[in-house]
Amino acid sequence: MRVPIITYHAIGDKGAPLWTPVDVFQEHIRGLADNGWKTMTLGDLIAHIRKGKNIKEKTCVLTFDDGYESVYTEAWPRLRRFGFTGTVFLITGYCGKTNQWPGQPDTVPVENLLNWNQVNELSQNGFEFGAHTTMHSSLTTLAPDKVVEELANSRDAIERHTGKTSRVFAYPYGDYTPSVINFVRRYFDGAVGTSLGLADDTSSLYLLPRIDAYYLNPRWIPQLQRNRFKEYLRLRQAMRSIRRLVYPDYQAPAASGAEADESVVATAATGVADDS
Repeated sequence: MRVPIITYHAIGDKGAPLWTPVDVFQEHIRGLADNGWKTMTLGDLIAHIRKGKNIKEKTCVLTFDDGYESVYTEAWPRLRRFGFTGTVFLITGYCGKTNQWPGQPDTVPVENLLNWNQVNELSQNGFEFGAHTTMHSSLTTLAPDKVVEELANSRDAIERHTGKTSRVFAYPYGDYTPSVINFVRRYFDGAVGTSLGLADDTSSLYLLPRIDAYYLNPRWIPQLQRNRFKEYLRLRQAMRSIRRLVYPDYQAPAASGAEADESVVATAATGVADDS
């Protein structure tokens, strides 16, 4: 079993890697359809694996992180032409707002996110909604009680607005620790990160690898299940890991007011600045 789980964010022309151009997205979807691929939601894939049920050959999962409005305006019209669906990971505290959550780099263009009416319509038409926390904070930076709040509140908001169980989770920035994974296990059936690869029988259900759309040239689509493509992803993962050592995805929000004063006091008391 090798199941491609493909990651998209916004669909549009504001720049890679967060935006997938509309024409490239169209090529991806048409290429998948022309090569006999069918889609399954991530929750259904995980349920099949847990129950030991066979997964049909050429089954893929399309995921959309952050819940951009372009999932509704650009992706959905193109997906439904081929009977495709997807799994959308919502930042529930920002539904109906823009992508300017704490820690978002200033260089990222402002973009609208899905509102709850759009979420409901997509949910009624086969889309699955998973949690991506309420604030898009790196869970590895939070105290345990705050991690629980981010997980529970985002899951509950989705279930309250859609009337459906939210079964899956995506780690913001792909950041996790063993402790974070244990908390995620309490609330969800499975989770995805940002590691590049194909999901198979050896994959952890709480660290399922994906294929970032940025690395998916349409010419690769006929070869998605071949060893050559697997090796390509392994090379890309190594290169990306090196880049992230220099340019990490997560930027901690700047302290202000009382928080800044506390930081100054703490640094003065210890005589050591925290470089982590």
